[in-house]
Amino acid sequence: METILLLTIAFSGILIGYFLRNISTRNKIKTIGMPKQEKPAEAQVKKEEPADGNLLERKILLEETITILRELNENLSSYASLYELTDDIAKTTARIFNLNTCSLLLLNPLTDTLEMYSYIGQENAAAKNLSIKLGEEISGVTARYNEIKIINNLEANKRVFNLKLEGLYKNSLASVPLSYKGRVIGVINASDKKTGKSFTDNDSEILKLISSESAIAIQNFRLFLELQENYLKTVITLAKAVDAKDPYTNMHSQNVAKYSVRLAKYLGLSAESIETIHRAGLLHDIGKIAVRDEVLQKPGKLTNEEYEHIKIHPVKGEEIIKSLP
Repeated sequence: METILLLTIAFSGILIGYFLRNISTRNKIKTIGMPKQEKPAEAQVKKEEPADGNLLERKILLEETITILRELNENLSSYASLYELTDDIAKTTARIFNLNTCSLLLLNPLTDTLEMYSYIGQENAAAKNLSIKLGEEISGVTARYNEIKIINNLEANKRVFNLKLEGLYKNSLASVPLSYKGRVIGVINASDKKTGKSFTDNDSEILKLISSESAIAIQNFRLFLELQENYLKTVITLAKAVDAKDPYTNMHSQNVAKYSVRLAKYLGLSAESIETIHRAGLLHDIGKIAVRDEVLQKPGKLTNEEYEHIKIHPVKGEEIIKSLP
């Protein structure tokens, strides 16, 4: 009988790859020193022994999932906001499992609540502004204990989890923690397969794979946003320093940036192009830092030598910008 071996490859606590291979039951990996753990009664995870056809389908699904998640991580700079990224994660999860509903909530560490970032499914007003306290409902329990919860009979478990959000999830729910370096940052909720089938152990493994890669993507994107913010602060500081050298052009760079952005929006340019134009406006005179004050602030006509000197500022500006992150 054939089965699939899926190993994660990590370095310094960060997932960097996977090893996927078919193995026979004669060569099963033996777990040493690991006590057998019983699954909680409420989980009700359906076990399955896949036939050869199902095994091949699962292998293909795993490979497709890995490819999709790798591409997602490699293209973080293309996202304009964290909401766009979480939307793609939720849509990808819904597509892989053919779900009616999928949601992604991120933890607000200041309030210890999970806040809804993305919801895929039928229109539901409650979903948009949803927040769940740690330890409450299924999502809160998942986040608090950093454990996946799979429930294939929600009706029978309403009292166990004090379910209130009856409109979000109907029959089955797999709630998976988004964990980065052992710290929970959110939860993915996969609910109600369109086929009506239950969630299985195999589904659980793929969901863990999705959550692991998604958590890395979310944290990397947050770092990317932080770098962008620090970069912009650096740009503004440099622009102010340039304008301060020349009282005649005080606030000149900020005004160029402001009016350029207005024109870009009027022309219907993309958000990425508008941001580039904004930064270019702020930095267009940055090379004047290298121009001598007596030349830059001279009230009268420049000599030929002074004119040649001031013409170096675009070149110096390029050199400065190249060194910025």
